[in-house]
Amino acid sequence: MSVVFIVLFPLGAISVHLPTDRIPGLRNTYLKQRILAIHVPIQMTAFVMMIGGMSLGIRLAYDLDYFTTHPTKAHVVIGLLVTTSLIVFQPAMGTAQHLYFRRTGGKSVFAYAHRWLGRCAILLGMINSGLGFQLAQWNGVVISKHSFQRNFILIGFLVAIWWGVVFFDAIRAWRAKRSSGAGDADLQARGKVDSISDGAVSAGQGHGTA
Repeated sequence: MSVVFIVLFPLGAISVHLPTDRIPGLRNTYLKQRILAIHVPIQMTAFVMMIGGMSLGIRLAYDLDYFTTHPTKAHVVIGLLVTTSLIVFQPAMGTAQHLYFRRTGGKSVFAYAHRWLGRCAILLGMINSGLGFQLAQWNGVVISKHSFQRNFILIGFLVAIWWGVVFFDAIRAWRAKRSSGAGDADLQARGKVDSISDGAVSAGQGHGTA
């Protein structure tokens, strides 16, 4: 589950923002379709691994009586919440957005729901990995210091890249929208000037005729 939520899911999220359609060596290849070529394969691999990890986790929690006699642990609750949400909602919303995009070429509410559910689930999964280490230690499992360091170094590194490209894309989209708005305003202003000029010419012609 650490591999799924700390490595694969973040890499799949990062792949959405890769400029494969603007790189000269890739723009004429299948990789320019970064959603189908990169994002979906990574996320599906992580998805299958997540289901396997969830099954093992449920079995382990059952063997340790976390569902019956022992108090419910935060790691178990968060794990079930995150994995169930991803299994039930995430593929459906991603498919719905893909079909909508094929029809219209735009984004629907499914795109934003898919995006933000995925982001929240990945972040909760990262937090839950730390809670999983903690729960294992409570049960007498000896975890080396290097395991903690490797986990949290990877989290910091990939989250920094992930949110870096998210903010970069958001700023670029905002600038493009702003420049487009400025261009539209210029066109409207020119249209008004042209209308005034045409009106003045027409008025002049009318006075000349009179």
